[in-house]
Amino acid sequence: MAKFFVNRPTVAIVLSIFLVLRSLGVPAAAVQGFADELREQGYEALRTPPALLLDPLLSEALDQIGTDWVQVPTGPADGRTLAELGVRARTGASIVAVRRGGALQANPPPDRTLAAGDELLVVGDAEALARLRGLLAGR
Repeated sequence: MAKFFVNRPTVAIVLSIFLVLRSLGVPAAAVQGFADELREQGYEALRTPPALLLDPLLSEALDQIGTDWVQVPTGPADGRTLAELGVRARTGASIVAVRRGGALQANPPPDRTLAAGDELLVVGDAEALARLRGLLAGR
């Protein structure tokens, strides 16, 4: 099996694409097939965006959302779970990965406890990302 380097922006793009596909009702098996194909090609399609042919509706959805890494500050979110915070319901943002130290957990479960300094890979529109930052800060 060939080895390849995948950087942080590539991981963010891949996770964002998967989240959008699933939120649009694309079956998990189809998303997995897409992931397998990307992996087999060494993620080349992500390095050459014109080669990645997207459905017009998916392209529109991707234009309306963004991804960002958000750091958990010392404060009310420290020591609480994602379920306790109600991130999705209260902000509209989706946390697709949590990085603590060198460990990355994709698709964190609702019982995942956050700690100050954790980095969250978040997907949402600008307002949702702002609401999430406010929630984490206790505003």
